[in-house]
Amino acid sequence: PCGFTQSMQVAALGSGSPMSGFLIMSAFALGTLPMLALLSFGSASFAHSKHAPLFFKSAGVVVVGLGIFALLAGLAGLGYGLAFHCAGDRLWVAVSLHGLLNCLHLLLLSYPLR
Repeated sequence: PCGFTQSMQVAALGSGSPMSGFLIMSAFALGTLPMLALLSFGSASFAHSKHAPLFFKSAGVVVVGLGIFALLAGLAGLGYGLAFHCAGDRLWVAVSLHGLLNCLHLLLLSYPLR
């Protein structure tokens, strides 16, 4: 399941009762049904259009890019956790490392290099 579904599952599990969990998941399912149906039926007709090959190649590149992003984010989280642990459970070390990497990202990747 996607992140949205997992977050709703956590909310349902944390609600404290089976009936509350059922209502949370039911409301989520009914709320997402119209858009998912539109995407499903809309993509079926789009799959046979003249732009379909370009769309599917572009979608593949986006999915691979998001996968790389998720992998790097997970590795960054492990690095922050490792910095926290190695520094004797001092949170400021992990927060400082995070700030340093954000500044590095801003300086190197946010503006065109000349």
